[in-house]
Amino acid sequence: ELIKIHPDDVGELQKQVDDHLAGVTEQFEIEYRIVLRDGAIRWIHSRGRCFRDAGGKAVRMAGATNDVSERKRAEDALRQSEKRFALAVAGSNDGIIDWDVVNDRMYSSPRAMRIMGIESDVTVRSRGEWRDLVKYHPDDVQRVRDDLQHFLDGQVELREGEYRVLLPNGACRWIRHRNKCVRDQAGRPIRVAGSISDIDAQKRAEEALRESQERYQLAVAGS
Repeated sequence: ELIKIHPDDVGELQKQVDDHLAGVTEQFEIEYRIVLRDGAIRWIHSRGRCFRDAGGKAVRMAGATNDVSERKRAEDALRQSEKRFALAVAGSNDGIIDWDVVNDRMYSSPRAMRIMGIESDVTVRSRGEWRDLVKYHPDDVQRVRDDLQHFLDGQVELREGEYRVLLPNGACRWIRHRNKCVRDQAGRPIRVAGSISDIDAQKRAEEALRESQERYQLAVAGS
């Protein structure tokens, strides 16, 4: 045999050919692997159609075969990347945000939504839909807008800000945004990814410490 088909693909390839020759399918099309002499694997995409005589018997088959190894490797790399990302999200105590700026699609992990006080099972939405759901403290709204705009304009490479969000029960929570931006050759933002952290306990501890120090200083001054 001049071409060695990968053992795992032999059965499906033969079935596809047999089905087409038997008239079960109008066109033959399949992707399969071949094994080169040096042991390397190459992915092949084949499509074709058979020609039949007056009695319907297949007499000739013609088509095209392409090497699609690069595409298959890219697809596999993407799947592995998505698996790693899913594991990272599941194991992280922070929320994850990934905004496709060009297509205006934002992924927010369930943890990110819980931190922001959003009660929803939807993880992908537009930036505008996300903005409508998040309720920042009135004193922080303008700072949030300014920080984001400066970041998108490229005035800062990394966005890191601490803000307060209002929860559905009326409580206030301190959160931290960390974002990194991917840009095109012209410097325009095309993707923004980062994390959202719940820092409420830390901020309240800091505030309690400041108040304690102030009381101590007053006590010392009045002693």
